[in-house]
Amino acid sequence: MQKFFDALARWWLYHWTVDHTDIIYKKHACVDLCIMLSYASKEDALTNASRIITIRGAGMAKNYFSNALLAMTTCAYAYPQEERAHKRTLLQEYTSSAETRIIWVENIYHTFDEAWKIYRAVMRRRANLKLVVVITGQTHSRTARLIYRALFPNATVLISAISAESEYQPDHPIFVQQTRSRWFYTALLRHAVARVLFMRLPIIGFPFLRIGLRFLESRHHHIA
Repeated sequence: MQKFFDALARWWLYHWTVDHTDIIYKKHACVDLCIMLSYASKEDALTNASRIITIRGAGMAKNYFSNALLAMTTCAYAYPQEERAHKRTLLQEYTSSAETRIIWVENIYHTFDEAWKIYRAVMRRRANLKLVVVITGQTHSRTARLIYRALFPNATVLISAISAESEYQPDHPIFVQQTRSRWFYTALLRHAVARVLFMRLPIIGFPFLRIGLRFLESRHHHIA
């Protein structure tokens, strides 16, 4: 039975994944923004996905995206200060010249919070974007494309996807990313919410998102 579910998961992932990495390398000179999504951090090290995404983004920034802004995020409830420190160390190791192009977007709570905060931060630096690259995992790739297409409607959004096996690990600080099944179910639910907000109800999608973010931020400050 387990083999059947493993085969089903591989089939689903094959048809679900959006990955434009080959196209990105061909169009690298035109990239205006590279977004490296957060998969959180442990206290002593980045999670597997965060480490791989940071390394891939740093390599692209060094060898291909000479003029692109680089958006990096940290998760609010899983060692955000440590995450930033670990990512800075990797960036310095792979591309020390990119520091002035980095936009740090800190204390994100979930996928939609991350996207909206990235959008606001980027618009303060560069409003006219034509080509946006988002580095994320296979499981999250389709949802990421939907969200960032909605955020940057005048730009082409390309996805560079890392392996789905890197997106979850037993010692992950976030519960839903400790096993494959939890992470897959979470991905499906998140995508359904994203479709409602940004495709079925685009007029109320972002206002609803802003209200939700204010609520989360107010609760966080109250608890702190």
